[in-house]
Amino acid sequence: MGTDGTADADAWPGLVQRPARGEGDWPPGVRAVLVHGAMDRGAGMAHVARQLRDAPTLRYDRRGYGRAVDLGAGGLVVDVDDLIALAGSEPVVLFGHSFGGLVVMAAAATGRLDVRGVATWEVPTPWIDGWSGWKLDDPGDVEDRPGAIAEAFMRRAVGAARYEALPAKTRAARRREGTALIADMDPLLAAGVPFDPSRVTAPCVFGAGDVSPIAYSVGAKWLAARVRHGRVRIIGGASHDAPMARAAEVTALIREVATGSGDAAGWDDTGDHDAIVV
Repeated sequence: MGTDGTADADAWPGLVQRPARGEGDWPPGVRAVLVHGAMDRGAGMAHVARQLRDAPTLRYDRRGYGRAVDLGAGGLVVDVDDLIALAGSEPVVLFGHSFGGLVVMAAAATGRLDVRGVATWEVPTPWIDGWSGWKLDDPGDVEDRPGAIAEAFMRRAVGAARYEALPAKTRAARRREGTALIADMDPLLAAGVPFDPSRVTAPCVFGAGDVSPIAYSVGAKWLAARVRHGRVRIIGGASHDAPMARAAEVTALIREVATGSGDAAGWDDTGDHDAIVV
């Protein structure tokens, strides 16, 4: 952290910066910034980062997660400020997974970054009427309510057997992230759109999987219809964990906005909302 309380890339816990390591089609002078979702950490972006060997990359643990757990919970507004401070003034392409997608979209809408493109995977859009993709189990009156909420979330996300197979130290670490999870899923986000999509002028690709809850593809289409240059890409057979399980295909979405195929000048403002990637 900086002396004024702002995020400092030189001291941020869990931050990993890698230079470009080879030639490819990535535009020179542009960095890829990768932002993880709820109950994850920067390491969850490692599979995508490895696919971007020709790009300089930055990934980090958001407040309250991983090595940044002791910084306390952030929430959307604080996370946006952190991202802007960590990304700096150089041109960037932003990628966000799940709640991380909200962070990158809100950051792009501020106009405080030199954003050349935005790609997301399964962004929550709880302000849409009837949107059903977000749920936290209420553990009732328990001593460690945030920890119980985090454990219930993880059990549902990965399955009870897989969760119970984790080492006790890992399970304890996940429970410590419960406060950050609660901040991510702030009920106020259902009250209205927390950023102005029309202010996002860079090319955007919103990805979702066809075996995920339909809420994510509905949200992707909603966003694509409201940004200046938006497209939807549905990956067949993919689900919420695609940045890890289908990293090459998710990385293709990031390249789409970073390279010539993502040039805003060639995009229809109405958006390509029904395209399929297989």
